[in-house]
Amino acid sequence: TVFETFVFTELYKLSIAFSKRITFLHFRAGESHEVDLVLEAGQRLIPLEVKASATIDAGWGKGIAVLKEVA
Repeated sequence: TVFETFVFTELYKLSIAFSKRITFLHFRAGESHEVDLVLEAGQRLIPLEVKASATIDAGWGKGIAVLKEVA
């Protein structure tokens, strides 16, 4: 989506500005589990769900849980 692209672009610009080596990834397992953006910094994985919403849905974390199991 446009909002996800905006968030990625801003994080990418920050990584350049602060000279941080970060790899930007997307995670998908099957048809129903995904993480919008995964930052890989050294040995660390930082999963991010990017949503433009005023409320939180508990289902949004399922992809992060699956990533945690396989990483």
